[in-house]
Amino acid sequence: MPHTGRTIIRNASYMAFASTAQKVLSFFYFAAIARLLGAENTGIYFYALSVSQVLSVFLDGGFANYIVRETARDDRQGLRYAEDALGAKIILMGFVSAWIALFHFLGWLPIDTMLLTIAFFVVGMEALQVTLYSYLRGLQKIGYEAIAVVLAQILTVLGGIAVLATSRSVALLLLVLALASIFHLLYSVGLVHRFTLTWVRPRFDTTAVRSMLRECWPFALAAVFVKMIAYTDTVVLGLYYPKEIVGFYSVPYKLTYSFQFIPLALVATLYPAMSHLYKQKSPDLATVFMESVRLLVVASAAIGFGIASIASILVPLIYGNNFSPAIAATQVLPLVLVILFAQYPIGALLNSSNNQRFQTTAMGVGMVVNVIANFLFVPQWGMMGAVVASLIANTVFLLVSWYKAHQVIALPFGGILGLFARSIVAGAAMMVVVRSLLETMPLVVVILIGAMVFMLLSVAVGLITRADVERLVRAFAKHSTSAVV
Repeated sequence: MPHTGRTIIRNASYMAFASTAQKVLSFFYFAAIARLLGAENTGIYFYALSVSQVLSVFLDGGFANYIVRETARDDRQGLRYAEDALGAKIILMGFVSAWIALFHFLGWLPIDTMLLTIAFFVVGMEALQVTLYSYLRGLQKIGYEAIAVVLAQILTVLGGIAVLATSRSVALLLLVLALASIFHLLYSVGLVHRFTLTWVRPRFDTTAVRSMLRECWPFALAAVFVKMIAYTDTVVLGLYYPKEIVGFYSVPYKLTYSFQFIPLALVATLYPAMSHLYKQKSPDLATVFMESVRLLVVASAAIGFGIASIASILVPLIYGNNFSPAIAATQVLPLVLVILFAQYPIGALLNSSNNQRFQTTAMGVGMVVNVIANFLFVPQWGMMGAVVASLIANTVFLLVSWYKAHQVIALPFGGILGLFARSIVAGAAMMVVVRSLLETMPLVVVILIGAMVFMLLSVAVGLITRADVERLVRAFAKHSTSAVV
């Protein structure tokens, strides 16, 4: 299929919609788990998944991007690479499983072996799915993956509700995830057969795998760094504190990182646009970059400070009064979104300008800082130590990658610092107003007032421009006219 602009936009739309739907379903499903299982069992469930995600770094290999690229060039050769990757991942799954068994024998596992085994099976199935969907992405068959993402999440929710209504067993909840993962894998196998008339099967060609690894190692390292940055805090917290504390921490974690689909959806469109502008040496590259940073900083400040403002009511409302100990961390961790969202356009800029290795290095620095900070602060401060470690690590990652971004395009440091400062001022002012009204007004009314305060202050300090407002008014007018017609 030709890689036309229309195809790219359509595929990006499919995945953006699927990712949003999946995140929404996952958010409410986890809220149900927290309410019905309680903090301790929720912590056990969340910890098993977090440890398994850390173990999954040994399964990635960085093959996905390579398979997409090679399939786009030659679909038959791409299928061969996908089969090589499947074989390599199955062998790696065996090695990790052996290590789990050894650690169980030595008594070194920080969680029940059966729960960890099921959770690792889930991430193993996901690793195989990624390989097949990478091949399908190379064929530009992304819409089918989008359907599978939503269907698998629906199956998980339905199965999980059945478990929660009966036994409320952590092991059974993990088995529901395992069954959904098996469905997802079989679905992807069926899709490959539909488009190639070939039943895909693992190949164990060590020469081919070594050749792929020589090409893919930067992506493999990046995957390791991302997983370690994302899950080190939970793993370290579970080493020093009861799983009930992990359950409490899962609340601010979910409330914060569930919103990452917003910058991911933007980058899906931003990356090819930046690649084109960089190749053309267009001065518009700097404009596109700065505008994307501005929009994401505004959005992240509104979301982050908004969640932090209403945490004292939001946490008990969604998760129950038993999760009140999570309120303090929920009043701070969402603020990391202002830093986190800004990382995405920087990553898109560095990758589109052939600086992906530096981006990987920046991730590595962030990972090392994250691990050290967690081991320094979590034993003393618990959940707040994990929050502080996240703020420090993400700030270091942002500064290191920003240094290289400045070499690609001349960035006005004063303007950038002013952008962050103004967003923090608008967010903090909103927080003061919202918290002062929480005890006297309904939550919905307070949220609306807070949103209005943030919008007005953003306009006043230049975060939101007149052109933004005019575009918003035109969009509303267009939809209103369509509705009347």
